[in-house]
Amino acid sequence: MKHLFVDTNVLIDYLSGRRPFADDAADLFNQAVAGIVKLYIASISISNSYYIIARHYRNVNIRALLIDLLPWIAITDVPAAVVQQALTSPFADFEDALQYFSALTMPQIEAIVTRNVKNFGPAELPVMEPAMAISLL
Repeated sequence: MKHLFVDTNVLIDYLSGRRPFADDAADLFNQAVAGIVKLYIASISISNSYYIIARHYRNVNIRALLIDLLPWIAITDVPAAVVQQALTSPFADFEDALQYFSALTMPQIEAIVTRNVKNFGPAELPVMEPAMAISLL
C-alpha cells in the first residue's frame, strides 16, 4: 500500500468539487476508501479547507464532509518544531513548507500530492500532481 501526503489544494478540490481538478482529487480519495492507498493530511489543512470552503462555497456542509472523510485519512501534526523548520527553510511559500515538514514527521509517507509541484522545489520527497499519483497506484 502506498502512503501519500495530500496538500491542502487537493483536499479543497475534493471537498468543494472545484473544477476541473475535482475528478482527479476524487479518484485519489476513492482509492483511499478502497484501501489501495493511505492518505495523510496536515492538521492545518483541515482548518484551512474549512475556512476557504465556508467562505467561497456557502452551500457546502463542510463539517459533514470532513467528518465523513476522517475514517479514510490520517491527520499529521504541525508542532512547534515543524513551524520552526518551515520558517527557516528555503521554501518560498510558508504554507507549503508547513505541509512538507509535517509530511516528514511520518516516515512511511512516500510522496506529496499537490497541484503546486513547483512550490515544493526544495523537497527531498517526491512531489506529484493527483493524476500522476493515481497512475502509480
